[in-house]
Amino acid sequence: MAKLLSFNEAAALAALGLASVACSSSDPASSIPIPGNQLTSTDVPVEFTDPKGNRWVRGERISAYEPEVPRGRLVHEGAPPPRRPVQDMSDEELARELWPHSSHGGYVYRWAAPPLEMARQVKANAGKVGEPRPGSPANAPVTGVDVPEDLRGQVFVSGADNRTYFSNTTSWPASTHILLGDNTDPVNNGGSACSATLIGRSTAVSSAHCFANGGGGFFGPRSWAPGVDRNDANPYPFGIFQPCYWVTVPGGWLSSGDATYDYAVIEFGPGFPTCGINIGDSTGWLGWWPRPPDGSVSGRTNYIYGYPGSPPASPGWPSLWGSGRCCDLSASGTDEYHHYIDASPGNSGSGHYFIYSDGGRYVVGTWRACRSVWLGGTYNVTRRMDGSFEALIVNNSNL
Repeated sequence: MAKLLSFNEAAALAALGLASVACSSSDPASSIPIPGNQLTSTDVPVEFTDPKGNRWVRGERISAYEPEVPRGRLVHEGAPPPRRPVQDMSDEELARELWPHSSHGGYVYRWAAPPLEMARQVKANAGKVGEPRPGSPANAPVTGVDVPEDLRGQVFVSGADNRTYFSNTTSWPASTHILLGDNTDPVNNGGSACSATLIGRSTAVSSAHCFANGGGGFFGPRSWAPGVDRNDANPYPFGIFQPCYWVTVPGGWLSSGDATYDYAVIEFGPGFPTCGINIGDSTGWLGWWPRPPDGSVSGRTNYIYGYPGSPPASPGWPSLWGSGRCCDLSASGTDEYHHYIDASPGNSGSGHYFIYSDGGRYVVGTWRACRSVWLGGTYNVTRRMDGSFEALIVNNSNL
């Protein structure tokens, strides 16, 4: 178990990439909203106001966390359920589905009221092309090690497993991919797993089902570490932290498990009850592009990298694997990409990105599931960055 450090020690070591942190919780007698920039990860305020001016209120105590599933949750679905266009929903209905929720210090937190203005914003942007947000500049290229065909394992799609193991996880863009665990040393202790991808100096995206059971409650606090490689002498080159983050998921995922709302934004930086770590200063981050033109994505190679719970070959879990595939991606409605990029449990939450003509790597969604369709074959599903996903990011992070 990692030594428990103070907030100041954690922040100082994080800047050097040396921290291994487990954060405790206390319950100060705060009864009025306090500015988020005065919070640390040990605070469990009754209310606080985040950097975007949103008022968060503490709700019910979590009597028991949801049970975990080792090495990632198997999300395998039948035919997609009918999607209800946002334009067909009232502002009040959509606001309840989008209602930001979080878990911290043994409590559920939520915005003080359903976000009517956010719902109107999502409706106004429906059908419109979004603006690309560039990532950090690239530094040294990542070195990949190919895996012989006869060592490749079974994944969620038929055919050969074309994923590659990336050993140089301290170089961009491999350094932008985050392992989500349930203890402070998953390399030695095992445990459950998901993935996330940095899209800002202190902001990452993932899947809601990595943090909460759809139609149920939250899982216990996650640990997180970028650039993990169990094969290295230091498998956590940028540190490992628990919890030291603030995750936001839509109310629609918690209330019903509707796959439409299976997305999450994670904030590590100041302004929320975190350890105030701008981890992207050490790792870099990818760009992100909500609502990109369909042709700009489907006509290019798309990539998914993350931490599969059962890698196809040595060095085993946790290590970074991924692959790319061109030109057979399709869109379903406004909130999914269907594709055949190799992925498996543990990849949940991995950023799905493509390289645009400007050379930038842009995350356009997060991998969430495999879907088997009667007489229609099997394909992988990415939750697209539509207007709802975009609104959760911009209203609940430091971006």
